[in-house]
Amino acid sequence: MKNFFMHKSLFFVVLFSALAIMANAAVTAVTPTDSDKDGFLEIDSPGKLLGFANLVNGGTQTAKAKLTKNIDFNDTWTPIGTSGKPFKGTFDGQGFKISGLKYDNNSNTNYIGLFGSINGATIKNVGVTSSSITGGNYVGGLGGYAQGNVSITNSSFQGTSVTGKNYVGGLVGYIANGTVTIDGCYNMGTVTAKPMEWYEYVGGSYNAGGLVGVISSKVNEVSISNSFNSGSISNGGFSFFGTLENDALTTSTGNKINVDNCYTTGKSTSQYNGNGATSKSSVDEVIEALQETDPNSSWVTDESGNVVVKSVVD
Repeated sequence: MKNFFMHKSLFFVVLFSALAIMANAAVTAVTPTDSDKDGFLEIDSPGKLLGFANLVNGGTQTAKAKLTKNIDFNDTWTPIGTSGKPFKGTFDGQGFKISGLKYDNNSNTNYIGLFGSINGATIKNVGVTSSSITGGNYVGGLGGYAQGNVSITNSSFQGTSVTGKNYVGGLVGYIANGTVTIDGCYNMGTVTAKPMEWYEYVGGSYNAGGLVGVISSKVNEVSISNSFNSGSISNGGFSFFGTLENDALTTSTGNKINVDNCYTTGKSTSQYNGNGATSKSSVDEVIEALQETDPNSSWVTDESGNVVVKSVVD
């Protein structure tokens, strides 16, 4: 009888050890395939998600993929798209979620997010949950760096946190150029950038924002609609977006930003603006953010003379 219980105890020790090893096993990349021949690679496992990242980062930048189930990655993540090989294809989450993305092993690495760098890409119908993203510059819950004609729709970051040094956003860290559309999206995670030096603050440099960290003056147009932020911002700018770089919206550049039917309840703080404030986005808040960039700048208007930047509250 004694030997029976000893063997039984040993069995459970071995069983639980094996389960623990399996739970913590590293994800092995598996190249996804297009089994239904619709032009989209099908992702139904952590291995295939990593395989897709490797495919894009290896040079197949215009690949199309779709999720066919929720993915619990639960491992250190390799962002899709690099600075030299940005993602240029289409990623359709089909309403499924990706959880357990971890990137915190090197805070000096740039271009970090579900997508590290995107150029002319379409991202839609995907949610990132229970994830922690930490990097250097260009860090976002969905995308670190965006350029070209980019569309991000019906997508969200509901993870724990997004943390970086500069250009940090709940959804996108930095919008560099082109025409970018963000519609039906939201962030609920905390966003943190490095503490600013006094001269950065005086110069109007805000590193982090609830949806977008920084918008460049080189953009043609950025439209953000039907979206919200409820995540808190540390060492950032306004709780909707961090800053508009170098007169991004002055009439001299001809660039435009449209913010429509959006709100924020996230609290934004930095060591230079006290405890910050919690408020919903409004025209006044957006214009105040623009004034931080250049108090003398004029606002882009439509043909009727109305300010293009607008926000519908409630």
